[in-house]
Amino acid sequence: MISYNSRFLQAITILNRYYGRELIYELGEGVTRTQLYMLLMIKERGKSRPTELAEKLDVKPSAVTVMIDRLEKAGYVARTYDQKDRRVILIELTDSGRHMLDRALEVRKEMVGKHLAQLSDDETKAVTEILEKMVQFISDDGQHGTGCGHGAKCKSTGEGTERK
Repeated sequence: MISYNSRFLQAITILNRYYGRELIYELGEGVTRTQLYMLLMIKERGKSRPTELAEKLDVKPSAVTVMIDRLEKAGYVARTYDQKDRRVILIELTDSGRHMLDRALEVRKEMVGKHLAQLSDDETKAVTEILEKMVQFISDDGQHGTGCGHGAKCKSTGEGTERK
């Protein structure tokens, strides 16, 4: 018999792959999931140094540079200079980048909503509260998340995760 641990991990992996693949397909913009995550981080943090983005993404700075180059070429981000220290390069979202990210968040919300609508209200509440509890375990362990913790208002979506 497969353990709950294995079943849970398998389900989360399948959902993550499915939503990621479908989101990219629906957007049809030639952007990757990692690039979308970078846009989300920039939206949440504001102007960011490439080294900060590399640390948050847990990749080498050279990989971030390539991503930034591609996002800049697509018109989603712009390089600017820190007004206090002109040697420091900052990455910021352009209007086009904000539009792309807002569209991606809306598409993702619709995709998840379509599936949650197939559950009863009690099932939706239970699965949401259980996942929020697991996110809280991560926060309690000092791990890094996207800033959308239990009982907080998510900076990227503006949605609250407080219990009702």
